[in-house]
Amino acid sequence: MIKSEVATLKFCSDCGHQLEDEAKFCVKCGTKIPGETINTKIDEYLTTPDYGNSYSSPPKKKRRGLKILAIICFIIAAFSVLMATVETIMLAMAPFMIIIGIMFLILSGTEKGSESFYLGKTRNSNPLKKKTFVIISLIAAFVVFVVFESTLSGINFPKPKDKEAFTSESIPTSTKPIDASKPTPTTPEPLKVILDVTKFANITSDELKRILGEPSSKESTTYEGTITAPCEYYYYNSIEGLSEVEFLLINDKVIQMLTYTELDYRGGKDILARVGIANPSSTFKAVDQSTAVRYRCPTGEIDDVWISLIDSEKDTFGFLRVTYDLFYSEEWYIPLSVEEQASYNVATESSVKSILKSPGSAKFPWLDWSYGKNPWYVAVQSYVDAQNSFGAEIRSDFTFIYDAVTGTLVYAIFDGEVVHNEAYVPLKDLVKQAASAD
Repeated sequence: MIKSEVATLKFCSDCGHQLEDEAKFCVKCGTKIPGETINTKIDEYLTTPDYGNSYSSPPKKKRRGLKILAIICFIIAAFSVLMATVETIMLAMAPFMIIIGIMFLILSGTEKGSESFYLGKTRNSNPLKKKTFVIISLIAAFVVFVVFESTLSGINFPKPKDKEAFTSESIPTSTKPIDASKPTPTTPEPLKVILDVTKFANITSDELKRILGEPSSKESTTYEGTITAPCEYYYYNSIEGLSEVEFLLINDKVIQMLTYTELDYRGGKDILARVGIANPSSTFKAVDQSTAVRYRCPTGEIDDVWISLIDSEKDTFGFLRVTYDLFYSEEWYIPLSVEEQASYNVATESSVKSILKSPGSAKFPWLDWSYGKNPWYVAVQSYVDAQNSFGAEIRSDFTFIYDAVTGTLVYAIFDGEVVHNEAYVPLKDLVKQAASAD
């Protein structure tokens, strides 16, 4: 019934205007009508292979975002090839990024929102899931990267500096063009060492004399510091570039040198190297001000370097003191790293909780902790708020002292009472023992 109704319809083949059944000419454009009906067009539409497929689905939405990602991948691949002379691994990145770029390019041509697609134009095969395609592409890219990287790791690519050296040496001097407009490059001024302070570390008076000769003057007195001990001061005014330099000796060992001389500061640049400390093991600054800087333990044999009387306008400084054994004058002077502080915090909190009546109520401060270190001990000080046996919250101060080598607890004071003592020797006694042993 439907087919017979459709067969009675006629349309102009030129303009598409609907015609009467017996019309011979199109009333709109005047074209002669051959008598073909739309039924013929429907039969052709249904019987012609793939004729209707191009009209069966709406046009696909363009996925420009994925195309942009593909272009970025190809750009990175090209950049990787250019950078291969600097790092070999960059060349292995090129095929990796190419595969990822191709993946994005293929996905950009698929229908948005669909879970699968046909990889080729033919649709006789089963569709490929997008997730599976992405996983396969990533695995392939990674495998190719590993293969390229392992293959190229043994190849020595020429570095830019090697090429520059080659071209510079291979051109005869007489053929090199000279640009008179450019200034002639100058050799950087070598670093001038004010005084190599490292050579005086813990040496005897005889060794000091062998280096500098007899002192201009000498003084015997008493040193007041961590301990009270006899000492000697050796004064020299013959060191080139310096005014009077004094050396402090305790038990016939140089523990400190000091000079008041106006010297170039150069903004603090290479200041440690200019006093002979070329490769400091630590750059911790105990003081960092406009008029003074102080470095703690820059080497294993130097405990303190103090530079003061800095004049920023003249770019000079007037005071230099180097201490080799600081424990004669200070009890706690070696800085702790952040990792060390965290480790001792955990150990101390655990020990404090074991003392408390109500460890679950303990509240420790976040920042109010003090640390100290010397060759023998590490000291940790702070406080805790916790409930006592009556349920009232009280604050208790504590000091815990650990062995600097083993990290074991040797002494502890909690709320004014000694709660732990494991063969603890006071610091002053240790310093005296060290001084007498020397």
